[in-house]
Amino acid sequence: MNPSSEKTKLLRIEPSLNKRHNFPYAEWGCLLLVSVLIVARQFTNPHFPSCVIDDSILQMIWVRQFAQVLSEGVWLRRWLPDFNEGYGSPTFIFYSPLVYYVTALLYSVTKSVVLSMKLVRFLGFFLSGLAMFAYAKSLTSRKLALLVSLVYLVIPFHVLDISYWTLYAEPWAWIWFPLILFFLRHLFVCGVRTTSNLMGLSLSYSGLVLTHLVSAYMFTLVMVGYLLFCSNRGRILENSKWLLVGMATALALAAFFLLPVLYERRFIHLEYSTMLPEFDFRNTFLFFPNPDLTGGNVFQAKTIGILQAITVLQVAWTVVSAGVTLHTKTLSQHLRKELFVFNLLSLFCLFLMSRPSVWIWRLIPGLPQIQFSTRWLSIFTLLATVVIGISFDSYHHSLTGLAKWLKMSHFSVAFLAGLGSVLIILGGCFLNEEHTRAAEADVYNAPEYNPRSMPNWKQRIIHAKDPAFAIMEGKADIKIKRWASHERNLRIEADTPIRLKLRLHEYPGWIVTIDDQRTPISTDPSSGGIVVNVAQGQHVVRVSFENTWWRNAALGLSGLTALGMLSFTLKEFLWR
Repeated sequence: MNPSSEKTKLLRIEPSLNKRHNFPYAEWGCLLLVSVLIVARQFTNPHFPSCVIDDSILQMIWVRQFAQVLSEGVWLRRWLPDFNEGYGSPTFIFYSPLVYYVTALLYSVTKSVVLSMKLVRFLGFFLSGLAMFAYAKSLTSRKLALLVSLVYLVIPFHVLDISYWTLYAEPWAWIWFPLILFFLRHLFVCGVRTTSNLMGLSLSYSGLVLTHLVSAYMFTLVMVGYLLFCSNRGRILENSKWLLVGMATALALAAFFLLPVLYERRFIHLEYSTMLPEFDFRNTFLFFPNPDLTGGNVFQAKTIGILQAITVLQVAWTVVSAGVTLHTKTLSQHLRKELFVFNLLSLFCLFLMSRPSVWIWRLIPGLPQIQFSTRWLSIFTLLATVVIGISFDSYHHSLTGLAKWLKMSHFSVAFLAGLGSVLIILGGCFLNEEHTRAAEADVYNAPEYNPRSMPNWKQRIIHAKDPAFAIMEGKADIKIKRWASHERNLRIEADTPIRLKLRLHEYPGWIVTIDDQRTPISTDPSSGGIVVNVAQGQHVVRVSFENTWWRNAALGLSGLTALGMLSFTLKEFLWR
């Protein structure tokens, strides 16, 4: 068949792709209203909404210090200065930064960490609804697309994530999931292989990487599944090339973050993320978890119980919805195929959350690093949402027999799911003043991101006690000229040669110069702090966090990729 005629036929089947509509003000307004209603209770209390205390305090510390670094003019933040008694931590070399940039921007206006974080969670929630609406509108009518996006907002797992605990960056990943599917659909199903769709795929995937790296890794498997099962017949090889180009471009665009993550794993204790029993995927399966772990950990048992109840409810809703869609005659062949693929991928997600899937976890490289099988609920919920939302199309038709009973069951489960979401909102927790003070004191840390030079790296709560600097040997008068996150300057008048210890963990990138001449450094074994030798006399000691050769190479690759994407976009726009 001629490719152009095949494309024309497909566009006739999917009218939403080739018809222009007025701007969806009503739909956007409806999504905004529902988003406001779901998060409104969170703004009635001055403290941060979460039932998970330690993680919430840690996130508040990260947000405040991230904003502090940006306020000093360091736009490519990597080092958080106030962790670990003020010795610092390279947390944001390894943790996806996009959501924290947004939070820091809001913090510059609100001057409140808690309010900024609440606004960011609300904004991500609302934008995820808009993203789902854009994708669903490429599948079906605008009214049905609105129903799909509303389900995406009110489905119990999403309400739990936004109300119950501190999954701060992960909810923003919900924005990128449907956008990636939107561009994949246009490239693979509709055959609209344009530069704009390829660029859209690359930007969305890089956005997911820079938002939540674990979610990006997991969603890559969904993208491969979509390629294999949703591509037009005979186009898998060609579509594979488009997917590889899009993903490679995205990874190159995010290289400034990704390459240091991969290279610098050797300098921290990332193995800690799988050392503890509660971080071992074999102990935390949603179905058939380790009874020894849940029996000895009340919070773990409660969490697994809540997630099991929500999953059963969402599975029931999805199963009934899948049955309803089979009896809905107005759905196009392509949409039926896509829904069938989503059902298959949903089953795969459920399987990965059960103990019999251990062999897959061991087979796929890097999969155990995601720690919790329950993370797959995020992907399952995305896929289930599309199946559930499309099934509302049956409400426009008179069904008989089994289809009628399925429709009634669908309505009943939808009511139970809505009721469950309301109960989750009403049952949410808030931190208190003590927790806020702990966040302001910077006493919590994430051990897996601690430098190897740090002797007590496993300790979760560390109170500041050491001064900014200490003279270990000799005698001198020292004054601080500047003490910022990425730069510390000291003026020294040494009566004798001195051995100076700085309250700063040794880590690749920290450079010490004395009178503008680089000097060797050593490490104090008792604290992990940087130690330098300073000669007698007057000197200016400058300590700065510089880009290493691999960070500069990564930044250059991202810059060249961004420049290339901009050139291609301008070229297409000018030639249009």
